[in-house]
Amino acid sequence: MLLVARGDEVLIHRAYGFAALVPHERPMSLDTVFDLASLTKPLATTPAVMALVAEGRLGLDQTFQELGEPFLYPGKETVSIRQLLAHTSGLPAYQPYYQRLVEPTLADRKRSLRQMVRREPLENLPGTITLYSDLGFIYLEWIVETLRGQDLHGWTRENLYQPLGWIPWGSALGQGIERRSRPLRRHGRLPLAQESIVRGSPR
Repeated sequence: MLLVARGDEVLIHRAYGFAALVPHERPMSLDTVFDLASLTKPLATTPAVMALVAEGRLGLDQTFQELGEPFLYPGKETVSIRQLLAHTSGLPAYQPYYQRLVEPTLADRKRSLRQMVRREPLENLPGTITLYSDLGFIYLEWIVETLRGQDLHGWTRENLYQPLGWIPWGSALGQGIERRSRPLRRHGRLPLAQESIVRGSPR
């Protein structure tokens, strides 16, 4: 995908190559949607956290001990919001939780996933090691949604993407757009994230 612009004028906007090679070749098109995957950390979760900080509803150095239930778990009392954002919480980088999620609905799987993350022991003392961690941002999504009383996808759509003129598509699951997206399957599974597919506007 190539877009060249000067100011507000789009000079070139073309699609090249293939969106998929298996099970058959499918050419890339201008309306192909892309899985943003871990880009939702800086483009969705982090802005949502910082908005709560700006509103005085959350502190960067606020710990699980201060947040209390449902986030607190023995051994994680001193983990802070700042450490979750900076990947210094001591949490593992990744765990293949998808292998253990058997609940029939996305909402049930999300609840189970959060309890698995909550019970996951730390690998390092908080604040001592920098280790990129998906688990920390699962926690942050949970914190945002609990304090907001609204799902992260809905809040970012209304308060970030729409005001910026972006066109959020949300999850490809059940949206009928997978035929236009790049393949999302990784290691035989579909991503759990609810806010992973976005089609950009050239404006």
